[in-house]
Amino acid sequence: MTSTLTGRCFMAWRTSRRAPGGKVMCYTTESYEDDVSVLRQINPNIIALDEKTLEAERRSYHTFFDVHIVETRDGYILIEEGDYGELPMHLIDQIVYTATGKMADEF
Repeated sequence: MTSTLTGRCFMAWRTSRRAPGGKVMCYTTESYEDDVSVLRQINPNIIALDEKTLEAERRSYHTFFDVHIVETRDGYILIEEGDYGELPMHLIDQIVYTATGKMADEF
């Protein structure tokens, strides 16, 4: 399938897949521009928070303490309660997610 405007075929990012009948999947100009406009609207802070959430969950399996995600001016940071003892109030107010420590003494 090619675009009627440009005569070019925009390949999907997974170009190794083929549609039924052996045809190569491709975008029309309109559908390509629609997808790109959606990607441009994604807030990078949401992606950064998702990455930190996954990292906090991974770390939580190897610690007795809670792992907090704290929002700062520059993005998000991970703080483990065991690293700092009692957290100051200004950090507690900026916590956006907490992963509970999942490591146990009982075997």
